[in-house]
Amino acid sequence: MQALLERLSGEHPQDYWAAGDLALVAALTGDGPAMKKGVSLFTAPSTPSFAYDAYLKTLTMLIAAGHPQERRLQTLQGNLSRAKARSLPHVDSGM
Repeated sequence: MQALLERLSGEHPQDYWAAGDLALVAALTGDGPAMKKGVSLFTAPSTPSFAYDAYLKTLTMLIAAGHPQERRLQTLQGNLSRAKARSLPHVDSGM
């Protein structure tokens, strides 16, 4: 995790893959503060929808497998799902 933290504080602070990896690894190891930092960095406005989809798919598989950190993984999944929904452009139906 230290390498991910260093990467995110170095010359690549907008590396959403490193931020997502940090959040995921922190969830898997039970490190709540690092998971929150990873989520905070990952959910930047520049993070594309496909990146959210990749992590949400991974989380779904880990949760379905009954990983020991299932509750923390579910928390991360919920955080990313809500952040993705907020980041999608809202379409005005004109009604």
